[in-house]
Amino acid sequence: MTTDPAAEDLGPLEGKHLQYAKFRAVARGAELTTAHWHIALANALGCAFDGMDSMVFSLVAPLVITEFARDPPSYRSGVQIPLFVGIAGLYFWPWLADRNGRRTLLAINIALFSLLMPVMALAPNFAVFIVGRSGMNFPLNGERALGSLLVTETWPARLRGRVISINRATWCFGVSLAGVIAAPDRLCWHFCASPP
Repeated sequence: MTTDPAAEDLGPLEGKHLQYAKFRAVARGAELTTAHWHIALANALGCAFDGMDSMVFSLVAPLVITEFARDPPSYRSGVQIPLFVGIAGLYFWPWLADRNGRRTLLAINIALFSLLMPVMALAPNFAVFIVGRSGMNFPLNGERALGSLLVTETWPARLRGRVISINRATWCFGVSLAGVIAAPDRLCWHFCASPP
């Protein structure tokens, strides 16, 4: 009985997915396919949107402080909670993905992030705002980890570092785009609020 040497290095989940042609194309082929490009593009857009989220969250900080009548130290202390929850997400989602697959969990991450955004945006008080942001950070950081795993596990080894670097660099473009989008409103607010 002959066995495929590449199959011996695969785990049970990858072995199960070998029945799908698209998985076989990205898992074993050295040639680039449309599946490779779709994975890289999705990861790049995810990184860019994460950058936009970070910048928008930073830009609205003064408004949140005013809305909930907080001083900067208490705001900072509150916002540290979602950051720690996000760190937990960095460890939890890849661990879960090793058992259940990447693609489905990535879709769940995006859905959770999208569903929890209105909770944060419509928060009636600072505590609900922090809970909503924590709920968003948990899947958001998992999305970053899972997207990178998908790229590194599917792209040929000779291109992985380059693709991941390009994908991660789109975070900066997202930050820049958020700043450009917010700039007219901030400039108008500044000049309209200033005395003549």
